Amino acid sequence: MVQSYLADIAKEASVRKSVALEWTSAVRQAEQDRENEAIFDLWMACYTQEQIAGETGIPQRTVADRIAVLAEKFPGTKSLKLSEYGEDGWARPLFDIWNAGKNANEVKHFGNTPVEFVDNLLYLYTEPFDIVIDPFAGGGSTIDVCQKRLRRYWVSDRKPITARENEIRKHDLATDGLSGPSRWADVALVYLDPPYWKQAAGKYSTDETDLANMPLEKFTETLVGIIHGYGAKLKPGAHIACIISPTQWPNEDKRTVYHDLDLARLVGKNLRLKQRILCPYSSQQYNGTQVDIAKEQKLLMALSRTMLVWERE
Repeated sequence: MVQSYLADIAKEASVRKSVALEWTSAVRQAEQDRENEAIFDLWMACYTQEQIAGETGIPQRTVADRIAVLAEKFPGTKSLKLSEYGEDGWARPLFDIWNAGKNANEVKHFGNTPVEFVDNLLYLYTEPFDIVIDPFAGGGSTIDVCQKRLRRYWVSDRKPITARENEIRKHDLATDGLSGPSRWADVALVYLDPPYWKQAAGKYSTDETDLANMPLEKFTETLVGIIHGYGAKLKPGAHIACIISPTQWPNEDKRTVYHDLDLARLVGKNLRLKQRILCPYSSQQYNGTQVDIAKEQKLLMALSRTMLVWERE
């Protein structure tokens, strides 16, 4: 009877030990999963291995080893099929006119561009885990679509919005020069959605170095310089896309300044203009008073907006 009692105790101890081991293993696995997701998210945002190690407290060698594995086995909830445009009802762009419906951007702000346009660019000019640079990040819609499509991203802005100041790097192209990831060879696309000159004057700042506040000649010169600067860093076959609309209504005489034509004429230096895509606005952007003035002065109100895409030769 004593032996049976002792045997029961031993059995119960064994079961408890097994349960404890399983629990400990589950806890360790959960912790490693959290570490992996943190590492992966920072890597996708183009932080270096050293920076990731500093943020997570994980040794840099371990970070490097895990990144090599995680890049092959995405640790999140989105599938690789989704990253390759296979599961969400997305429609492939067939024409060089892109119309956007209701603004679906997660964060709304002055001057933001429909996220569908960025999605189309990722489809046309990038592959999963390529790097996308957006130095005019605005509301951060490039982050959202890159995360969705498994593209790495380097996004910055001269004044990140409060809602995303932890995700968008603070950097001013006009005063701080170009900035980007540690491996430019992995950059497949630079997406530029700059202030549209007078249309954005005073909307972001009153600084003279703000593109929106510059004289026209300086605005054009600076934007062309930015495009050439990125072009000098990119590998052959990489692309630069710039979306811009003409300036009309802010001009006192209502003349139309076609910035896309200036860029198409002035950008060169191993950059070949590959595509010109029309991204028209809705007529709802004009109020009744503006319509009356246009009728009285026989003006054609500008609804055009252009995406220019250059390829690095």
